[in-house]
Amino acid sequence: MHNKHILMVSYDFLPNIGGIAVYVYELSKALLARGHQLTVLTQYASFSTQTKEEMMDGIRVMDIIFQETGILVPPKSAQALQEAMTYCIQEIDERHQMGRRSRERVEQALNWRQLAQQVDTIYDTAKR
Repeated sequence: MHNKHILMVSYDFLPNIGGIAVYVYELSKALLARGHQLTVLTQYASFSTQTKEEMMDGIRVMDIIFQETGILVPPKSAQALQEAMTYCIQEIDERHQMGRRSRERVEQALNWRQLAQQVDTIYDTAKR
């Protein structure tokens, strides 16, 4: 089996304690144990106002910036989904800009050179 980089999208994630958050976390840990790399894209995470991504037990957690890189709707809310889809259909320029910003964010966040530099910085800081 080839190791894969898996992207999980979840409205809810730790540190929030709830069924979905815990399930996604436990499933992510199980997939990590099998050698896969995991990224969780979520609206709910422990981010400060400055941080948009973090590592949690080997899982990369990235925050969706509402109406900057996408629109999240609550689970099982047909009304919210309809409103978000209508917005995206009517606001063509904004839809394209969200797509562009999302792609730029993923290209920056999943850049292996940048990740290696971050690991080196953390390692150098820990050595001191």
